[in-house]
Amino acid sequence: RLAKVSAPDVLFRGADGGAARLVYSERAWDGDKSTAELRLVGGDATPEVRPVRLTTAGKAGDPLWAPDERTVLFLATRPHPDAAAVGQQVWAVDTSGGEAYAVTALPIGVDGFRVVSTPAGPYLAFVASVYADCGADFAATAARDKAKAATGSSAMVFESLPVRHWDEWDVYSKRNHVFVMRLANDHGVYAAAGTVVDLMAGLEADTPT
Repeated sequence: RLAKVSAPDVLFRGADGGAARLVYSERAWDGDKSTAELRLVGGDATPEVRPVRLTTAGKAGDPLWAPDERTVLFLATRPHPDAAAVGQQVWAVDTSGGEAYAVTALPIGVDGFRVVSTPAGPYLAFVASVYADCGADFAATAARDKAKAATGSSAMVFESLPVRHWDEWDVYSKRNHVFVMRLANDHGVYAAAGTVVDLMAGLEADTPT
């Protein structure tokens, strides 16, 4: 069994004034199967102290501390309570215990995210792959993907560059755009809320993920 630690995020001082805490994703391989779980280590831990497991179901990665300094936000592809949600979404788990819950429920997947603090409150900034003319209308992007997949054709027509990204054909001419939504906190439960804003609206360009 092999294990890999990645995407650590350190909270230097907890909400209770305690020692630093480190949350990270641990991916393990057992033969041809792999798992990815979130684990928590207190800053005063000794080598003998075992990290606390925060998630068990599905694969979890890219953990970040939420503004309340008790909740961890992360990316995962797992069964979603909203049937309309597709692919990887943002989830949250309270480090004091309890099951993980969904923060986003979008009809397309989320490729990366950050929490942005503003005078008006926290916002969730995230990257998603969309058609530039669809922008923040995620349902339109999802519908176009479905229609193209339904054709059953492998022919490709390119009307603009690029036609290939690294080792993949740019089949659907989609772009990675940055979006923002308000990150609401209702009695300790986080949820992406309000209007989705495409910060790259109309741009035929990609942002790094």
